[in-house]
Amino acid sequence: MMTDGPQRRRHAVQRNRKKIRDVSAASPVPEQVWSQTAARRTIGLSLLGLLAAGILAGFVLQIGNSDSGGFDEIVAQAVTRLSQADEARVREICSHCHRLPTPDVLPRSAWEDTIWEMFRESGYGTTVKWGVDPSSVVAWYEERAPEQFTFPVTDESREPDGLPLDKRTIASHPSPAPRVVSNILVANVVGDEHPEILVCDMFNGQILMGRTSEPDWHLEPVAEVPNPAHVEAVDLDADGRIDLVVASLGSYLAMDHNLGGVEWLRQREDGTFERSTLADGLGRVADVQPDDFDGDGDLDLVVAEFGWHTTGHLLLLENNTLPGQPAEFDVREIDGLHGASHVDVVDLDGDGLRDIVALYSQGHEMVRCYLQKGKFVFTVHDLYRAPSPTWGFSGSQLLDLDQDNDLDILLTNGDTFDNSLLKPYHGIQWLENQGELQFVPHQLGTLFGAYRAAATDLDGDGDADVVACALIAPSAQGMHLSDRKLDSLVWFEQVAAGEFVRHTLESDQCHHPTLTLSDYDLDGDVDLLVGNGQLHFTVAPSERSCLDLWENKRNPQADAP
Repeated sequence: MMTDGPQRRRHAVQRNRKKIRDVSAASPVPEQVWSQTAARRTIGLSLLGLLAAGILAGFVLQIGNSDSGGFDEIVAQAVTRLSQADEARVREICSHCHRLPTPDVLPRSAWEDTIWEMFRESGYGTTVKWGVDPSSVVAWYEERAPEQFTFPVTDESREPDGLPLDKRTIASHPSPAPRVVSNILVANVVGDEHPEILVCDMFNGQILMGRTSEPDWHLEPVAEVPNPAHVEAVDLDADGRIDLVVASLGSYLAMDHNLGGVEWLRQREDGTFERSTLADGLGRVADVQPDDFDGDGDLDLVVAEFGWHTTGHLLLLENNTLPGQPAEFDVREIDGLHGASHVDVVDLDGDGLRDIVALYSQGHEMVRCYLQKGKFVFTVHDLYRAPSPTWGFSGSQLLDLDQDNDLDILLTNGDTFDNSLLKPYHGIQWLENQGELQFVPHQLGTLFGAYRAAATDLDGDGDADVVACALIAPSAQGMHLSDRKLDSLVWFEQVAAGEFVRHTLESDQCHHPTLTLSDYDLDGDVDLLVGNGQLHFTVAPSERSCLDLWENKRNPQADAP
């Protein structure tokens, strides 16, 4: 489908915005062309409830086009009380949702609550509007589901020989509540020779900065932002000073609202930051990435509005700021689908135009790309769909993992905040780019609660290694930690192209929402910065640490700051 042309509404700084209708039913399909329409939108993400999307919708969604073999007949039997007209209506409503979940993606005891919840959240009621008793759907799944999960034997792990890592905690300014780190960025912000470390505390609503040029550096608040999810360092106004652009969730817990937004922390001459709102009235904003999409010399912004049930979009904020005037952006909708948690801007097809690659969870569980054809017109392609709507995607990174001169995609799936279950398919995988938008999935390793992975050459042998961390809901930890040892930080050493050896760096500390890899101390090797999220108030303030620094001592060319 092609719209008649880009229609836009100008959005000035701090202008009130209206909550828009749910347009998820109008989300694009592969090969569909969209010219983005500017409208007032709403945005999303949370560490709690990333996978709140409806499994039941997926149950009926693929009745006519399931790729799961005999499920057409099985699903038809499960909805025998529907008339042909009603069944056609269900197909129409659910035709662009996620894949049909097979019974083995959850243990038997989990299906009843899941089915009833999804009936309620589907927006179509239960028996009356669906024309089927949810109990019959529950019975069908329970009959075929396993009594319990069968967990695979964890990949054999070796001690990290030859990689000396010195772990220490980084102090932060006292906070009234435990800090929950959603993002870590290492960037040169103040302009000296040493980088700064920026941390988003999504619970206390602060951006923290560590100035590594100082001998005993620690993290100090530099700005207040409602529940920040992600920060990028960029000179947005081209004044020669590095600013910060922040994705603001607007709430800690997952919910539908219009409290999220995109914040601009403009750096003043004295090194402090002035906060301005670039887009407000949004839902939960998970990610923001700056880039010049139209080649006019200024920076536009791609915004992942994660949303929840009735909110969520992928947006592009076109920079139309006039010289000497307040920041002004036109809001363009790229996709009406909720659940986008991460976005990357690259030239994926080599045509010289900037494209977008987005990771979706919330039951959609897919990687989708948007190839720009000029003037903000995009074609949409689904690069990968996970086998199940319970997959729980949690992070992504684009890089050339196998060194064949194209971009692969590194992924983690390990969300436990939907039903507190550790799942045997949690872990890290990568999508091998085979050209022509064809990607082949490869399992890299199992990791319960896998929440973030990053890749770089950690051991200095010329190829990219992978480090992954785990975040497990406190309720799930109580269910499982008593009888099993869980890895919380793992290094996957690449020993040959696409071949990895697992090294456990840490166990039973599964409270890491994020990490980043960077030579923060400029000594010639890559260090690990791992964020913490103590998701309960029982941790004593003296024991709280929002950041763990694993300093790499492999190649100490200089003393650490």
